Amino acid sequence: MWNTSRGSTEKIKGQLLVNDSGVTFSKKDGSAVFTIPMAEIKDATNSLQTDPGSVGRKLVLGVFSSKREEFVYVNTETPQRAEVVVFKCHKKNTSPEMMAKIKFHMGKAKPQPADSLKH
Repeated sequence: MWNTSRGSTEKIKGQLLVNDSGVTFSKKDGSAVFTIPMAEIKDATNSLQTDPGSVGRKLVLGVFSSKREEFVYVNTETPQRAEVVVFKCHKKNTSPEMMAKIKFHMGKAKPQPADSLKH
């Protein structure tokens, strides 16, 4: 799901590409929907949510009645605004990996302090 800054919500299935320059969300056909520059990303988190299911669903499906969903949240800041982009992961156990990749590239993008001990 992709939330725009104008408040509208549009569901688009696609893939997330993370590299040193930013996070790019592309459609299944490979065309880029949007890119978030790494310099604008301030944090990335994930969450796992489990819906235990309704009583009727539990009676019919038993142990398979619960529904687990994973999300990755990318917090961005620019001089004009602060936003969060929410990605729903369709493959099981992928949100921690995506969060780790984003944080890894965030660390690489930050300027390293000059070493004062080198002469």
